[in-house]
Amino acid sequence: MSRRKSCSFFVNFPKKPLINQIKSATIKIDKKPRETGKIYLRKGKTERVNALTEKSIFMKMRKVISTVLAGVLALSALPISAMSVGAEGAYAPGDVDMDGVITGHDAAVVSRYLHVDNTLLNADQLALADVNGDGVVDQADADWIHENEEVELGACDISVPNPTSLFYQLVYIANTGAGNHFTIVDEDISTEQIFDLKISQKNFNLLDVTGDGKIDLDDINGLGAYIGHKGAGFDLSRYFETGRYDYDIMEFAKIYGTSKDSAYVSDDLSDLVK
Repeated sequence: MSRRKSCSFFVNFPKKPLINQIKSATIKIDKKPRETGKIYLRKGKTERVNALTEKSIFMKMRKVISTVLAGVLALSALPISAMSVGAEGAYAPGDVDMDGVITGHDAAVVSRYLHVDNTLLNADQLALADVNGDGVVDQADADWIHENEEVELGACDISVPNPTSLFYQLVYIANTGAGNHFTIVDEDISTEQIFDLKISQKNFNLLDVTGDGKIDLDDINGLGAYIGHKGAGFDLSRYFETGRYDYDIMEFAKIYGTSKDSAYVSDDLSDLVK
């Protein structure tokens, strides 16, 4: 009478797979099992599988290994976009412009969406802008993004908006007006490379102080109004109390001047762009 042989093996799954992917599976044979039982496979845990005969050992091993490998291959064949749940899985809540960091530009974009153009944000951006998860993008979301921004709007290379940023805006507008094409890159490069017609996506966004997705004369006027009022000692918290986190020269005129001043500004800007 032949003696029955027994052994067990383990299937190890990673406890925290990245983006719902199973990166690897490890099989280990244990020739001295302490118990017999059923096959259990649970993600994030190590389970023991026991068998009593050589035949049943390899049949069960083959079935389990085939299942694991099929899952790994199926997941690895999927593109990243198919495994993640939209932009929400790739970007932090509040990173509405999807440049990898929450800045004043994210708050500016949401402000423009709320006060100027309610078609500005696409579905992915709306999901990222809804930071409190109530299903609606509103002023509470814009306020949270502004309070949690890591970089101030208009602040390139240094921590606060400054005349150097105005200069970079002018360089960009002058070159694009002359027909020179800029390369916008994802990596964080120095703004000095703007002279080589290169600018990082983050710095491009920080110079877009109106939050409309482009750099033009409105951005120069808006940033100039911000820097000018701040340099003159005005209380800029009054501007942000209106719920506007984009820099709009017309809004500055409304807050710190009269309705007549606002009209003068509007006329002057109209003459400028003719």
